[in-house]
Amino acid sequence: MKIVPFTFVAAFLSPQFLINFVSVNSMSLATPSSSSSSSSSSREMSRVAAFQTSKEIEETLDPCVVLMKDIIAKHAKKWEDKGDEIYSLAQGVVYWEPPKESIEFCAQALTTTDQRDTTVHTNPIDGTSSSSMDVHLYGPAAGLPQLVSSLEEKLRIENNLEDVEVMITAGANQAYMNCVLTLMDKNSKAVVFAPYYFNHVMAIQMHSGDESVLVGQSVSLKDEYNDIYVPDLMWLEDKLREEESSIRMVTLVNPGNPTGVSIPYSFMEKISNLCHRYGVWLVVDNTYEHFDHVGNNKIGDVPFACQDKEHVINIFSFSKSFSLAGFRIGYLTTSRKGPGKRMYEQMIKVQDTIPICVSRMSQLAALGALKAGRSWADKKVATLEFGRKRILDALKPLSNVMGGSGAMYVMGKLPENIDDVEFADELVEHYGVAVIPGTFCGYPGWIRVCYSNLESEKCHEAAIRLSEGILNLISR
Repeated sequence: MKIVPFTFVAAFLSPQFLINFVSVNSMSLATPSSSSSSSSSSREMSRVAAFQTSKEIEETLDPCVVLMKDIIAKHAKKWEDKGDEIYSLAQGVVYWEPPKESIEFCAQALTTTDQRDTTVHTNPIDGTSSSSMDVHLYGPAAGLPQLVSSLEEKLRIENNLEDVEVMITAGANQAYMNCVLTLMDKNSKAVVFAPYYFNHVMAIQMHSGDESVLVGQSVSLKDEYNDIYVPDLMWLEDKLREEESSIRMVTLVNPGNPTGVSIPYSFMEKISNLCHRYGVWLVVDNTYEHFDHVGNNKIGDVPFACQDKEHVINIFSFSKSFSLAGFRIGYLTTSRKGPGKRMYEQMIKVQDTIPICVSRMSQLAALGALKAGRSWADKKVATLEFGRKRILDALKPLSNVMGGSGAMYVMGKLPENIDDVEFADELVEHYGVAVIPGTFCGYPGWIRVCYSNLESEKCHEAAIRLSEGILNLISR
């Protein structure tokens, strides 16, 4: 008979049972000389051993945006006492408000707070009739039909994706977690490239453990802004050949977070073909599709062409360009053919378990954003040009700068003797500007700077502070 360790059994027993069990057995085993304090200590130790947390979660990276907010909060009073504020160039958010159509669609859905009201209203999206009560009901797991249909049209025109299944998710992060849960086993592996988006790594770690993450490096090419850092395809092919049976998925963000690099469409084709050759899924996070500043993925009339392949999963978001971050609304697509079809059918299990369905209100906001359209987003993104140039100027004292061609980020390499986490802390404390340390992105010795958080005037002031901080801190 196999003996099961007590700590393993404890995980399945109620706390009261454990207390009684430990108490009874402690008394039965105690010698006459045993003190009450030692019995109490024994019970306490057993209790501690019983209440454990997941090893995978404990080995998962700490959320870096939360850590940076803690650093900002630590120094906030100092700046408040000076009648000033800390400018954040850390979290990837935009300074503008959502489209008015998004707010109008939500407002119309809430024309009454009386849940007994059965007045029929005209849907502003498609002219159909519905009751104001609808927003409080569960919806289809994959998303509201009118949103899915509108996205299918958008994907065909703007992304060159046809004949795809669409699944609405609570932001792009949930879309990615759906992929991890659907594709990964405990012993399988996933490839990311440093510098990586920390939440992707966290999703893999908390499901399959840290040993499941294979981190490749990026190699440098040149573009009109700075070095283009793209995944090392030679390394990837070697890894796919070595661990062909264990690697399930390869992840890319394009345009890149945190790199700020727009990876050219031709390169995306190469990596897609490589993954297909070895039977590996390619997951592409297109959250920054509207931020392809140099048009590296514009093909003919298609503003941002994606890989339309059976083994490719494309992820999108309304959080950035349409400023719907708090609504938590994103989506993913899979092919209706081949392995994509079966994968989608299995992913419905994940969708039904985690959100059941995405908030109807959030989906209405997304429909409003689609009505505003890509031209609305393009005009907003164009206003970032001033801030982008100011931040690039501020980073000039650094020996190596990455990005500027895509997304809303630029990365800079610090001198060898400077710790990037300490550097970020000192920037906040002494210069009132916050950035993300590269260590949090698997790239120690670098910093990530976001130029979309602030309107032009404040971004200009933040760039001045950043420049001053870099010059002073690297010359000590």
